[in-house]
Amino acid sequence: MGRKTLLLSLVLIVVVYLNRSYVYFYDFIGSHKIFPPAYPKMLILGDPTTTQVIKYVALGDSLTAGAGTQNYQDSLPFLVGTNLVKTGVRVEVVNLALSGVGVKQVLNEQVPRAILEKPDFITLLIGINDIHNLVPPDSFRKDYSKIISLLTARTRAKIIVINIPYLGSDRILLPPYNALLDSKTKLFNDVIKKEVKDKDIRHVDLYKQTAELFKKASNLYSEDQFHPSKEGYLLWGKIINAN
Repeated sequence: MGRKTLLLSLVLIVVVYLNRSYVYFYDFIGSHKIFPPAYPKMLILGDPTTTQVIKYVALGDSLTAGAGTQNYQDSLPFLVGTNLVKTGVRVEVVNLALSGVGVKQVLNEQVPRAILEKPDFITLLIGINDIHNLVPPDSFRKDYSKIISLLTARTRAKIIVINIPYLGSDRILLPPYNALLDSKTKLFNDVIKKEVKDKDIRHVDLYKQTAELFKKASNLYSEDQFHPSKEGYLLWGKIINAN
């Protein structure tokens, strides 16, 4: 076999590997058909007779909708809302998150509804679908900036922005896609950090505190090895509720 033939064979092997490993990742996730649990239109937490009320609106994608769990009590809005109840108030939770959406859908569909709710408290976790759908970072930045501007100008809510966590265990995310995803997640998280800098918004660095744990297959994942399990969401909830 000549050098040219050997080189072409190696290139073909690499191309086939890249194609199959990419397809395997999405096929594995898709085959498990993970859906979020049914959520009440408005979830009431705490003493229903108290006059002190916090309306909490959750914005985002499947990670806020609770995909990967069987019960909405394991989702982030429930965990965050339960923590708010500890301050002695009744919490009314409105979860507007939908699976599959990106930053533009949150801007155009969820933010107007959130403003109408006149919330006291908002969480925003969005971006993982934008990464996988190859949304340009500058386009993401513009839409994210508009979300922050609208929420700060049109509501009086305390806002918590949660950056994009690393998701995809080593069982399904093979090299070099694991490194590529990691790099893109960091890039988008830099955008988020800059957009909330010097604003009266709490920024939770979920990536930094959980990335190494979520790079390995573990009980933190649901069956599709991408969406968190009950244990995964519980870990996230503890981090978000820490301060």
